[in-house]
Amino acid sequence: MKKNRWKEEQLHLLREVAEDRLKPTGISIGLLGCFGVSVFIFSILKFATGYSVYINHSMWPYVMKTFFVLLLFQGIITLAFLNEKVAYKHQKFQMLFCCLILIITSIEMYFFYFSAWDDKDAPEYLFTVGIYALVSGFILMMIFFIRGIKRVNSGELAKGGTGLYNFKDSKGSVSIPIIFIATLLGAVISKTLNKFDGDTSIMIGIYLALFLAIVIQYSLAIALTEFLLLAFCKIRYDSFHVALPKKRRRRKKDGVPK
Repeated sequence: MKKNRWKEEQLHLLREVAEDRLKPTGISIGLLGCFGVSVFIFSILKFATGYSVYINHSMWPYVMKTFFVLLLFQGIITLAFLNEKVAYKHQKFQMLFCCLILIITSIEMYFFYFSAWDDKDAPEYLFTVGIYALVSGFILMMIFFIRGIKRVNSGELAKGGTGLYNFKDSKGSVSIPIIFIATLLGAVISKTLNKFDGDTSIMIGIYLALFLAIVIQYSLAIALTEFLLLAFCKIRYDSFHVALPKKRRRRKKDGVPK
């Protein structure tokens, strides 16, 4: 994305999104939702690692300390952006922060999966499966981001274009990681059924946690393209800076409460 490579007319549909669905106040609400999810997952992990004697992998003290620091950082900035004036004034930083939080939120469920894996003393290969799924999610994110850039270059985000997400033209982009994960999970489940002698309901719970982690990460990986492109445009083009609504500015000027 070189300087002056894109003309603003090529980004018409994205600018409409910036002024409507992803305006600063909307982003603030989304950040609050992500913070709620993070608090929920952290609380579960805190309880699990504190009370289960079986969760004893050496990674957990570092994971929990890092999780807490990030959660504190996330909470302070998220609460600051609930102030409408702050959200509109610092919307460039808000969008960059939002991209970071979406990436973090997309992988948090994997830690719940890894805690279940450790707690139930599941086979070692299930940890590897989780790592493969996690890496595949990042690959999917990069594929869709590159695809998004190509769609801007081809004029699909100009007025009258088909937009950023036209899944009819992206079957190949989506199918490759999905086929990989489906094949991997199929092989792992088959191996588990053949060799696992314990309670199969325990394994079903672990696989369910992995499935949820994959769905959350892959969904956000696809959605993240729009946020990343919008973050770039807010930094690069002044026209993407959304002004505080006039009615609110007039109320503040006249001293009338909201």
